[in-house]
Amino acid sequence: MKVLVNLLLFLYLFSLSADAAEPLQQKLDSYIAQYHQIKEFDGAVLIAQGSDILLQQGYGFANIEWQIANQPSTKFKLASVTKQFTAVLVLQQVERGRINLDANIVSYLPEYRKDTGRQITIRQLLNHTSGLPDVFRHPEFRRVQSHNPYHRDEFIKIFCSGDLRFKPGSAFRYSNAGYTILGRILERVTGKSYWQLLETHILLPLDMKDTGFADHKKLIKGLANGYDTTLAGVKHADFIDMSVPFSAGAMYSTVQDMYKWDRALYHDKLLSPELKSLLFIPSSHRNYGFGWEINKQKVANQTKTLVHHSGGIPGFGAKITRVLEDQTVIILFDNTGGAPLTDMVNGLLDILAGKAVQVPRLSAERTLFATITAQGVAAAIKSYQQQVHEGLGFSERRLNRFGYQLLEVGAYHAAIEFFKVNVAAHPKSVNTYDSLAEAHLKQGDKKSAHAIYQQLLQLDSQHETARAFVESNRGAQQLP
Repeated sequence: MKVLVNLLLFLYLFSLSADAAEPLQQKLDSYIAQYHQIKEFDGAVLIAQGSDILLQQGYGFANIEWQIANQPSTKFKLASVTKQFTAVLVLQQVERGRINLDANIVSYLPEYRKDTGRQITIRQLLNHTSGLPDVFRHPEFRRVQSHNPYHRDEFIKIFCSGDLRFKPGSAFRYSNAGYTILGRILERVTGKSYWQLLETHILLPLDMKDTGFADHKKLIKGLANGYDTTLAGVKHADFIDMSVPFSAGAMYSTVQDMYKWDRALYHDKLLSPELKSLLFIPSSHRNYGFGWEINKQKVANQTKTLVHHSGGIPGFGAKITRVLEDQTVIILFDNTGGAPLTDMVNGLLDILAGKAVQVPRLSAERTLFATITAQGVAAAIKSYQQQVHEGLGFSERRLNRFGYQLLEVGAYHAAIEFFKVNVAAHPKSVNTYDSLAEAHLKQGDKKSAHAIYQQLLQLDSQHETARAFVESNRGAQQLP
């Protein structure tokens, strides 16, 4: 009789636990589904606390044309989330005595530019304090994005050896160039390719069978198509040769495999505790360690440590967020580009903490575009200026991107007016003038473009695009 009573009590308590867990799973799923319903997210999600998976779900389509649904097993490009794997591979070689964190680049790549390479250490490459400019901001990047004709060493010489933005170790500036160099150093000190190292020292030990190099020359079963969400709908994303991002951003994975990665980082299978701790120690200049951002954040009235990283590449977005104190992990992969992954993570953390969350809303860009379509450009500018008054204005970069989104859908007049707003807000930024001139050219107005480029040259007399245009259009007063 006592055994029966205990059994009934166990079943009762188990049913209570299941009832408590089900609403949480429903809340998490409903929250993500709302982003999908307003066309702000297509992809896959995994949320777990310790060994308990609270939600793993796909949303939308991996292939829109064939209506193939996203699943937890769908593979997505990771972009810059790759950097945390590169950081672990480097630390593994530190452990083996092949790499010294405080040695300089030239110690491992003797052909590298000496004047800067002797100043920059491996540690500074890892935490983005090297002073190197970013690969993706190189003026020739667009030329190689879709087809990289260079050997790795030649690519580094051309795209990862620019003049320093600041003295190494004195400031923070995110640079994919640094992680590209790290990948090549790994190859030099081991005699193996970066991808062989990744496979041998991380993927095989962790049984991450659905993770690897997103080589466009290979057929990768289950890899999602990448799309970009424009203001007018979805289109195929621009192609990028994945040998360009290399060790800074060329991996693919699934949310399920990334959960294995998360769990492994709580143990010492890959690294000694001492070296592993370096991943999560921020530099004195920014909340960035080795391949991870680190933040202290209030969660349910407790200060907790969030380690996280985002990634973005044409057609894909990725974000992994780990709460160290309670071993929570939120993994979000998107294949329609530009999803508000950080906002989604914050909402999901609030749900996990038992807090109410706001209903997901259209992005400010899409709301402004709807105003342009329904009420005209002047009404949209007025609405945006009200946002600025309320402290909700865009950053220079975001407003610039919005202008290009407008150009992309043929809204040239609207793009020009918003670029003008950006110039007025940032009158010393060369980039705002350059974008405004480009918009005038797309509209066919060379005379206005000429005037803007002349203003730009007053800020930067060496700007190549502006100089070339002005010199080739000296009779601009008679231009149409």
